[in-house]
Amino acid sequence: MRKNLVRAACYSGEVSIGTFVSIADPVSAQIFAHSNFAWLVIDMEHGPVPMAALSGIINAIRATATEPFVRAQWNTSAAIQVALDHGASGVMVPMVNSAADAQRAVDDVRFSPLGARSRGGVKVALSFDTDSATYFRTANDEVPCRLPPRGTARSPAFLPHRRLWRTNVSSAATRSSVAEPTPRCCGRRPAGCARKSTHDNP
Repeated sequence: MRKNLVRAACYSGEVSIGTFVSIADPVSAQIFAHSNFAWLVIDMEHGPVPMAALSGIINAIRATATEPFVRAQWNTSAAIQVALDHGASGVMVPMVNSAADAQRAVDDVRFSPLGARSRGGVKVALSFDTDSATYFRTANDEVPCRLPPRGTARSPAFLPHRRLWRTNVSSAATRSSVAEPTPRCCGRRPAGCARKSTHDNP
């Protein structure tokens, strides 16, 4: 089964670089994928990317080593589970404003017993270069769910630190994700930065 290289990089404490794709065109996405990005996020929330175009875009990205992620249209089962069934490596879920919202998102990403994601289809297994049984057995460990905290571009969701993609959300982590975030630094400790503790403990 194809391993999620972005998830592996996060667990190794490495920084991975990517960008958003807001064009409903597979060729454009493949050009981005050949530009040395580790990941691409197909923006279905704010970008004009319809569900009908998603499969072709993911296929184009999958022809490279780049990981295709999807920012779902909304925090609903129809938006999240269908995006994953098209072969996305993971999802970024918008409109997470409470612990209940976070739990609902995670349930749509995880198969039982960790969640309530529906099993079926063949496209997703093909995207991970495996068979359906193997995918269903291992996807909970390979498919991350990113829950952006509320806040501005200074919040942890938009800083290039090791927690870019979060794979498991416990009750405590869920509460942390939806609370007003404390700005964190990227770890490079620029001259004059007053947030010493965040540089020393990225």
